[in-house]
Order: sequence, then C-alpha cells, then structure tokens
Amino acid sequence: SEVNGVLLPSKKDFRAGVAFNKGELMIRVDDSEFKASLLAKRSEFENQITALLPDLKLEFPDEFSKWYNYLTSMDIDKNLKPLPKANSKKEKFFITGRKIYSTFYSIRNLEARLEKYNIRAAFTGVVTESNVNPGTLIRVGQKIGVFSNTDLFEISLPVSAADVNLVAVGDNAEIISPDGSTVWQGKVTRINAAIDVNTQTVNVFVESSEKG
Repeated sequence: SEVNGVLLPSKKDFRAGVAFNKGELMIRVDDSEFKASLLAKRSEFENQITALLPDLKLEFPDEFSKWYNYLTSMDIDKNLKPLPKANSKKEKFFITGRKIYSTFYSIRNLEARLEKYNIRAAFTGVVTESNVNPGTLIRVGQKIGVFSNTDLFEISLPVSAADVNLVAVGDNAEIISPDGSTVWQGKVTRINAAIDVNTQTVNVFVESSEKG
C-alpha cells in the first residue's frame, strides 16, 4: 500500500482464490479524510484565481477571458483541467508571482495520490495470497497480498554450466509434466549469468502462456 486508511468492503473481497479482470477494483481504502483535504485545496485555488482576475484585467486585458473561462469551468469535485497557456513571459511571471502554478501542481500531486486509495487489477488474474480483511487499518508499505497473472507462467530450470552455451534467449522449449502425459510449449526468456557454486548449474527461465 502507498496510503494509510481503513480497508472498505467491495463487491468482491480481496481473498485468496478470487479472480479479477483487468481494470476491476480490487482494493478500496477509505479516502474520505484525504478527499476533504483535496476539496479544500481546490476551493483555495478557486479563490486564488478569483483574486487574480481584477489585476489581470488591468495588466493583460487580452488574456482576461481565457482565465475567466477557466475559473467558470472549474468544478472542485473533479480533477483540475490544464492551466491556460501564457502567451508571453511577462504574463507567465505575473501568474507565477501569484503562486498559481505552484498551487496547481501541488493539487495535481494530491489528485494523483487520491487515485492510490483504489487499487485496480493491472491484468486479469487471481488472488493467491491475502493479508487483509475489510475493516483492517492499512499502513503505507504494508503488504496487502499477492495477485497473480494466470495467462503467463514462468518456470526456472537448472541447466549444467557445461551445457548452458547450447541454450539461447528466444529458443523454443518443451515443458513436460512429471508423468509425461502433457507437453506445453514455451520460450526461453532469460538466462542467469551466475553459476550456482554448489550445483554447478545456471538457471534458465522459460515462459509459457498455454493452459493447464
């Protein structure tokens, strides 16, 4: 976890054996306190631009309308839109002096952090380990669990150091089940450069996306 908060219940709880599709919500941490702080910052920013407009109209009358339109289109419940582009260095310095840019990027940073209260599946897979339950207080850096991709598998195979020069990345490989009844097709994706001093072998990694 990259944030603190209480784990909230979801439509599907994050438990071992539960499958999630890519993009589906897996973890929902209570963000009410953080969201309230963000809304306050957006409101302050709205006030900053409101205070800027009268002076802007005097100093840069041609630029007034774009900033006025930006202000009227603001919604403190939604992420900030990109700021209007300054058409001159003088205008840019004027806006910078009112701390508009620094406040804007500070809020953008908070908006990015807010998204971390919801963790969505980066791929389709299944939960293989879960360390939390709804109502649990989650802290930054805490391991929530393990979510595994069931479409791509990797197997590490020890190969004799004397024979490893016969294997190259990109080679096709056959993975045979212990009883010899099933054969899966794979491909060599990585070869460890280090030799295990105890076994005199090198680990060769084979990937396969075949079922079963």
